Amino acid sequence: MLPHCRKVAYNLFPAAFVMITTGCMLLQSTAVVRAQQRDTVRTPVVYTSVPYMPQPGVDPAAYLVKNIKLPKPDTGVNIATRMVTRFVVTPDGKLSDIRILKSIYPQFDQEVIRVLQHMPAWTPGKLEEGTPVPVYYTLQVSFEFR
Repeated sequence: MLPHCRKVAYNLFPAAFVMITTGCMLLQSTAVVRAQQRDTVRTPVVYTSVPYMPQPGVDPAAYLVKNIKLPKPDTGVNIATRMVTRFVVTPDGKLSDIRILKSIYPQFDQEVIRVLQHMPAWTPGKLEEGTPVPVYYTLQVSFEFR
Protein backbone atom coordinates (compact mmCIF):
# COMPACT_ATOMS: atom_id res chain seq x y z
CA MET A 1 0.00 0.00 0.00
CA LEU A 2 2.84 2.39 0.68
CA PRO A 3 4.05 2.42 -2.95
CA HIS A 4 0.52 3.19 -4.07
CA CYS A 5 0.28 6.16 -1.65
CA ARG A 6 3.56 7.55 -2.92
CA LYS A 7 2.26 7.35 -6.46
CA VAL A 8 -0.96 9.18 -5.55
CA ALA A 9 0.98 11.80 -3.58
CA TYR A 10 3.37 12.24 -6.50
CA ASN A 11 0.48 12.64 -8.94
CA LEU A 12 -1.21 15.22 -6.70
CA PHE A 13 1.92 17.32 -6.29
CA PRO A 14 1.84 18.90 -9.79
CA ALA A 15 -1.87 19.72 -9.39
CA ALA A 16 -1.22 21.34 -5.99
CA PHE A 17 1.73 23.25 -7.45
CA VAL A 18 -0.40 24.51 -10.33
CA MET A 19 -3.13 25.61 -7.93
CA ILE A 20 -0.63 27.44 -5.72
CA THR A 21 1.00 29.10 -8.74
CA THR A 22 -2.36 30.09 -10.17
CA GLY A 23 -3.35 31.50 -6.79
CA CYS A 24 -0.18 33.64 -6.75
CA MET A 25 -0.91 34.85 -10.27
CA LEU A 26 -4.46 35.77 -9.25
CA LEU A 27 -3.14 37.72 -6.25
CA GLN A 28 -0.64 39.53 -8.47
CA SER A 29 -3.21 40.42 -11.12
CA THR A 30 -5.65 41.55 -8.40
CA ALA A 31 -2.92 43.81 -7.01
CA VAL A 32 -2.27 45.24 -10.49
CA VAL A 33 -5.98 45.93 -11.04
CA ARG A 34 -6.24 47.62 -7.64
CA ALA A 35 -3.16 49.74 -8.38
CA GLN A 36 -4.68 50.77 -11.73
CA GLN A 37 -7.97 51.65 -10.04
CA ARG A 38 -6.09 53.67 -7.40
CA ASP A 39 -4.21 55.57 -10.14
CA THR A 40 -7.45 56.14 -12.04
CA VAL A 41 -9.05 57.66 -8.96
CA ARG A 42 -6.09 60.01 -8.44
CA THR A 43 -5.72 61.15 -12.04
CA PRO A 44 -8.83 62.78 -13.51
CA VAL A 45 -9.53 62.26 -17.19
CA VAL A 46 -8.64 65.25 -19.36
CA TYR A 47 -10.69 65.26 -22.55
CA THR A 48 -9.32 66.27 -25.94
CA SER A 49 -12.76 66.83 -27.41
CA VAL A 50 -16.19 67.29 -25.86
CA PRO A 51 -19.57 68.28 -27.32
CA TYR A 52 -19.27 71.79 -25.83
CA MET A 53 -15.65 72.94 -26.10
CA PRO A 54 -14.22 75.59 -23.73
CA GLN A 55 -14.67 79.22 -24.75
CA PRO A 56 -12.38 82.06 -23.69
CA GLY A 57 -13.84 84.77 -21.47
CA VAL A 58 -12.09 87.44 -23.58
CA ASP A 59 -10.64 87.53 -27.09
CA PRO A 60 -7.30 85.67 -26.67
CA ALA A 61 -5.54 87.63 -29.42
CA ALA A 62 -6.51 91.03 -27.98
CA TYR A 63 -5.68 89.90 -24.44
CA LEU A 64 -2.23 88.64 -25.45
CA VAL A 65 -1.42 91.77 -27.49
CA LYS A 66 -2.41 93.98 -24.57
CA ASN A 67 -0.56 92.04 -21.85
CA ILE A 68 2.59 90.57 -23.40
CA LYS A 69 5.65 92.66 -22.60
CA LEU A 70 8.64 91.83 -24.79
CA PRO A 71 11.72 93.85 -25.69
CA LYS A 72 11.55 95.46 -29.12
CA PRO A 73 14.00 93.99 -31.63
CA ASP A 74 16.54 96.15 -33.44
CA THR A 75 15.09 98.49 -36.04
CA GLY A 76 15.16 97.20 -39.58
CA VAL A 77 14.61 93.61 -38.44
CA ASN A 78 11.47 91.86 -39.69
CA ILE A 79 10.45 88.85 -37.63
CA ALA A 80 7.30 86.80 -38.15
CA THR A 81 6.99 83.55 -36.24
CA ARG A 82 4.53 81.59 -34.13
CA MET A 83 4.52 79.39 -31.09
CA VAL A 84 2.05 76.68 -30.10
CA THR A 85 0.79 76.32 -26.54
CA ARG A 86 -1.39 73.68 -24.92
CA PHE A 87 -3.18 73.89 -21.61
CA VAL A 88 -6.05 72.39 -19.67
CA VAL A 89 -9.23 74.38 -19.13
CA THR A 90 -10.41 73.09 -15.74
CA PRO A 91 -14.09 72.60 -14.81
CA ASP A 92 -14.03 75.96 -12.99
CA GLY A 93 -12.70 77.74 -16.12
CA LYS A 94 -9.11 78.30 -14.99
CA LEU A 95 -6.08 77.41 -17.11
CA SER A 96 -3.64 74.82 -15.79
CA ASP A 97 -0.78 72.65 -17.05
CA ILE A 98 0.30 75.33 -19.56
CA ARG A 99 2.94 73.94 -21.91
CA ILE A 100 4.79 75.19 -24.95
CA LEU A 101 4.58 72.65 -27.79
CA LYS A 102 6.50 74.75 -30.33
CA SER A 103 8.97 77.16 -28.82
CA ILE A 104 10.35 80.35 -30.32
CA TYR A 105 12.75 81.53 -27.66
CA PRO A 106 12.80 80.88 -23.88
CA GLN A 107 12.07 84.53 -23.02
CA PHE A 108 8.98 84.51 -25.28
CA ASP A 109 7.85 81.17 -23.82
CA GLN A 110 8.03 82.45 -20.25
CA GLU A 111 6.14 85.61 -21.11
CA VAL A 112 3.31 83.77 -22.88
CA ILE A 113 3.00 81.32 -19.96
CA ARG A 114 2.91 84.25 -17.49
CA VAL A 115 0.15 86.02 -19.44
CA LEU A 116 -1.92 82.83 -19.90
CA GLN A 117 -1.71 82.11 -16.16
CA HIS A 118 -3.40 85.46 -15.46
CA MET A 119 -6.00 85.17 -18.21
CA PRO A 120 -9.64 85.66 -17.12
CA ALA A 121 -11.70 82.53 -16.54
CA TRP A 122 -13.00 80.59 -19.53
CA THR A 123 -16.36 78.91 -20.01
CA PRO A 124 -15.42 75.27 -19.29
CA GLY A 125 -15.93 72.40 -21.71
CA LYS A 126 -19.01 70.30 -21.02
CA LEU A 127 -20.26 66.82 -21.73
CA GLU A 128 -23.59 66.21 -23.44
CA GLU A 129 -25.46 66.24 -20.11
CA GLY A 130 -23.87 69.60 -19.19
CA THR A 131 -21.26 68.38 -16.71
CA PRO A 132 -18.13 70.61 -16.80
CA VAL A 133 -14.96 68.58 -17.38
CA PRO A 134 -11.24 69.36 -17.87
CA VAL A 135 -10.37 69.75 -21.56
CA TYR A 136 -7.06 70.20 -23.41
CA TYR A 137 -6.94 73.34 -25.54
CA THR A 138 -4.29 74.25 -28.12
CA LEU A 139 -3.60 77.90 -28.90
CA GLN A 140 -1.25 79.33 -31.52
CA VAL A 141 0.43 82.63 -30.71
CA SER A 142 1.88 84.59 -33.63
CA PHE A 143 4.56 87.26 -33.29
CA GLU A 144 5.36 89.90 -35.89
CA PHE A 145 8.01 92.58 -35.41
CA ARG A 146 8.65 95.17 -38.10
